Amino acid sequence: MAALPFGTVIGAELIGQVDWSTHFWWPGFTNTYDLTVQYGNHEAGVIVVVWCAAGICASGEALAKEAVLAVEFYVEGQPHYGYIHFDFRLERGWLLGAGGYIYGWAYETAPGVPITAERIRNGPPVLEFKVTSIQPWPDQSGRMLLIWNAVAGSVYRIEASEDLVTWSDLSGDVVAQWDSMHFITAPSAAGRRFFRIQLVN
Repeated sequence: MAALPFGTVIGAELIGQVDWSTHFWWPGFTNTYDLTVQYGNHEAGVIVVVWCAAGICASGEALAKEAVLAVEFYVEGQPHYGYIHFDFRLERGWLLGAGGYIYGWAYETAPGVPITAERIRNGPPVLEFKVTSIQPWPDQSGRMLLIWNAVAGSVYRIEASEDLVTWSDLSGDVVAQWDSMHFITAPSAAGRRFFRIQLVN
């Protein structure tokens, strides 16, 4: 069961409430291309993003939420209960809240004993503030796509220079909404340009 709130008690009673017409556990498929993976030779999907014919769409209880996914697994035929703490909120930057971070997981070592879901981590790891990609726009207009690691709520400013001495403001103040931000520059006929991103606050 996905998108359960913190404080939920996960055990046989909760798992028994699952509507199996909309939830199921998939044991995965045989991984024949790499038998050195950590958990043996099987893998399984957890959340699926659907690409629609008329555009991009996604479905599922976990979209755009920070919550836990309940887990029931068996060791020597005995049930154990646990959960996975995930953060798929929109500020994580994935389209429609269809992805983000897995902060960790926990489980009860004693068979048949319920576990209370608690927050494993407060907030995502803070990535080093830096430009991660500079790419020319495909229309040959001189526009550039700049991508950088950001912190949601922080303010940034994109600047450009042709000589590394005089810098011009391209963006004004940009308030980050996601952990990864991007900016497309205006067309330019300059033979060469340098870019920098300033952290305003």
